[in-house]
Amino acid sequence: MQCRLVYTKHSDPFLRAVPAPLLPIQKYADRMYNLSFNASGVTKRVQLGTEFSSYRNINGLYVYIYDKAKVTAYNDADCCKVDSDLTLLGYELKFKTRTVLKMDATTDKGRKAKYYYDNHFKRFGRAINSDLIDNTTNLTKFFVPLTYIDLQSVANGSNDNDRLVYSGISNKDAELELIITNTSGAYSTDCYLFVVLSYLEFHTLNPQTGVVSEVQI
Repeated sequence: MQCRLVYTKHSDPFLRAVPAPLLPIQKYADRMYNLSFNASGVTKRVQLGTEFSSYRNINGLYVYIYDKAKVTAYNDADCCKVDSDLTLLGYELKFKTRTVLKMDATTDKGRKAKYYYDNHFKRFGRAINSDLIDNTTNLTKFFVPLTYIDLQSVANGSNDNDRLVYSGISNKDAELELIITNTSGAYSTDCYLFVVLSYLEFHTLNPQTGVVSEVQI
């Protein structure tokens, strides 16, 4: 992948000088865990500070499950389908043993639906597709995992599609923990749980060499 700036060079001395741009690049880091997730209350604890490399600007966490026990052939109807709906996955995020976010009960479906709606509206400036909440189609199984834990510390008050807020937290502290809980019941005795860190890197462009270099902010 290449990043290129498209610009027009002006010789008019009255034009205001444009500072060197800061280029944000969205990246992802994932971990996969093989487990049995076949009873309500089953949990998986993930240490975000030790099981992942260190990142400075983590803006969110995706969580989804792949039921490999259902897939018996390369062209199986369940091949490539993942599950991330609000009836299946509960979670608790802890920092230094203190609970930051907790929605891990079977009765938290309504709270999770509102949380996902609010997060989506804040991030994209529009309402979430109701099929993702209802899980009535394969939209969330193939394209958009629903379970997303927002770690941005600043809300996008403008709600415009052309304005973004770049913020997040660091996982360098080893006491950042995510606890995933089965809130549905019988699911699978042999599946993969995926936890994906969504993080930002910031780069600058050298006007003389054209080289893009990462900067720490």
